[in-house]
Amino acid sequence: MQATLTVSELLKRKNFEHCEVVAGKEGLERRIKWIHIVEVPKVEHLLKGEELILSTGVGWKENEEAFSSLLQQLITRNVAGLCIEIGSYTKSIPSSIINLANKHKFPLILFHQEVPFVEITQDVHTFMINAHYEILARLETYSRELQELLLATHDLSDLLSHFHQYLQETVVLRLKESTTHIFPPFQQNNSKQWSIIHKSIIDDTYTESKKISKKIQVLGKEYGELYVVVKNRRFTEENMLALDRTALAISQHFLRNLYIEEKKKRCENEWLREWIRGEVSLPNIFHKLGKIDGLHNYEGGGVFLCRKQEGVMWEGASFSYAKLLLTTLFEQCGFLLCITEYRQNILFVFVNKRQKQTWRDRFTQSLERFKKSEAYEKHAKLFSFISVGSFVDRLDEMEKSYKTAQITADICSEQVSSSETLFFHDDLHIYRILSLISDQRALHEVIFEYLNPILQYDKTYNGKLFDTLKTYLACSGSKKETAEHLFVVRQTLYHRLAKLEQLLGEDFMEPRKRMALEFMILAYEQIFIKKKEEKFPQCSEIEG
Repeated sequence: MQATLTVSELLKRKNFEHCEVVAGKEGLERRIKWIHIVEVPKVEHLLKGEELILSTGVGWKENEEAFSSLLQQLITRNVAGLCIEIGSYTKSIPSSIINLANKHKFPLILFHQEVPFVEITQDVHTFMINAHYEILARLETYSRELQELLLATHDLSDLLSHFHQYLQETVVLRLKESTTHIFPPFQQNNSKQWSIIHKSIIDDTYTESKKISKKIQVLGKEYGELYVVVKNRRFTEENMLALDRTALAISQHFLRNLYIEEKKKRCENEWLREWIRGEVSLPNIFHKLGKIDGLHNYEGGGVFLCRKQEGVMWEGASFSYAKLLLTTLFEQCGFLLCITEYRQNILFVFVNKRQKQTWRDRFTQSLERFKKSEAYEKHAKLFSFISVGSFVDRLDEMEKSYKTAQITADICSEQVSSSETLFFHDDLHIYRILSLISDQRALHEVIFEYLNPILQYDKTYNGKLFDTLKTYLACSGSKKETAEHLFVVRQTLYHRLAKLEQLLGEDFMEPRKRMALEFMILAYEQIFIKKKEEKFPQCSEIEG
């Protein structure tokens, strides 16, 4: 049962016993989605297409030009047909109107006796509503059966066979890896049948059969396309809805397989940990990656990490989904991504499969796309701090990338703005030097030599000279910008700068001394402010 009628089917229903089709007999197979009563000459903007129009002709009466204009509007809007009651307002149909309707195969139907339009609309609308209800009931049953099959089987063929039985039409699933499933199956030597199906799918101009299709997508990745091929009939709304439901079930099938693969990967965690500790040889790395990815041509890689935080969920189905999505997004941008947990960190080992020169842009693109997903929103706190180690050319040097990712996390967790979320070791610059020498006593002495005068002044008088110096240097000596950043008036800033000249010397903005001061400020923050429990050493402690 379909939720629409053709014009020819409508003519067999009640109130159409004495009607006459005076034009457009070749268009009687037009479909009717709804019925409207129209008595105005300008209706084009009110129509959606495939309506059947009922009218007494009061809108144009004997005005042939107005009648012609109305008919042209109906034809333009792909209306199913026009029914006119001959009587008080319309005595006859001009030949020009009949010719126009015939030209466009537009059904023109006359009622020679008075008919109750309200009964026609009630009859047809009731039929359509009931038909819609039956379709929805069948689709609900079909969807439930699909879900039951999905839980009971691991074979795509069962889903496709059920779809074919429901539609009684040819069903084709073309997957990206060039596998094609066809139902009902046919003999391999039946080249004629295969030719028809093949042309129906790839050739939009092929007229012997028609097709509708739906892409199969999982986590933004396209796996293939599902087709329905029919001959000698048009597609119905039910066909479209059944196609959508089946495509969704097939997507769920692939998503389930991804979850199974994810579970298998968890068993490989120990191998990944050995890899980032530098305990796996290069041949073994290639062998293992070949089994996972099927390729052996890699262009370096690296490690990035997220640190586990107390109270932040990083397990369960939603986190598994987040990892699946990340893996898929990185794959689309040319990376193989392996994920493991190690020493209170979530580690992501990425292997580059494209040109090395573009790795960083593609890496950033993958994470930006992930941030737009619901999976990211659910785990935003976990991914709020991502540190990326150095990119390594050799995959057996992944330990170096892991260690630099740790260094990046240690440095940036205290030294960067909370609005930032992604940090590359290659961008640390001066902080990389500080991380190498932060344990040297000599550096402590130099920091004390440069900064102790203003630190002691701040401790005694709360003069805020350290913050003033830091901001003044960051603003390249601009007094106006410095005052704005510190939220002080110019006079207050001038007084502080005069005190800085007194304590540091009038030449403290001379290029070499300025560079040294900037370095000492960074070193002081890196070594002492970061370790809040550690006091800045006094002069006696340094000298002793």
